Amino acid sequence: YFIFLDELGLKYGEAETSCIKARNAYTHGDSGKDDLDTLQKTKTMFILLGRIILKLLGYDGEYIDETIPGFPRKMINEAIN
Repeated sequence: YFIFLDELGLKYGEAETSCIKARNAYTHGDSGKDDLDTLQKTKTMFILLGRIILKLLGYDGEYIDETIPGFPRKMINEAIN
């Protein structure tokens, strides 16, 4: 994932790194006992996948970061956190 993100030119931070690592745990059978944390990481993964698709389509504008209260607009290359 991280090499792919680097090649796309998408910056990633702690939120993206954490959700990718959590995805690996869930895939291999972790129950995800903390429901709120699981929900936040899932939301982060959806936003990250959206950014990847937009970048592949050549989009270079803003996206809405729904992981932060107030839903701030950020540039597509800007990390989630």
